[in-house]
Amino acid sequence: MKGVLGSQKGAKLVGEPKKIKLNDKYPGREVLMTFEAGGKQGFLRSKIVLVGKHLYQVMSIGSEDFVKSKDSDMFFSSFALTK
Repeated sequence: MKGVLGSQKGAKLVGEPKKIKLNDKYPGREVLMTFEAGGKQGFLRSKIVLVGKHLYQVMSIGSEDFVKSKDSDMFFSSFALTK
């Protein structure tokens, strides 16, 4: 998380990272953060999962309404391992 926060101007976590499990097996985190871009506040929502030696990440970036929307929820829910 420190790398992502350090790479964005004015980046801050919103709450604590949420512990998750993909397929009830693989550990991960879901995070929400704010950042500044072009003088405006943006939001980044990310799901990060570790599967063996592989790290998978999906993100939604935009306004607070967008990253917390049903469309973003459907996008995050659609992430699955097929093998």
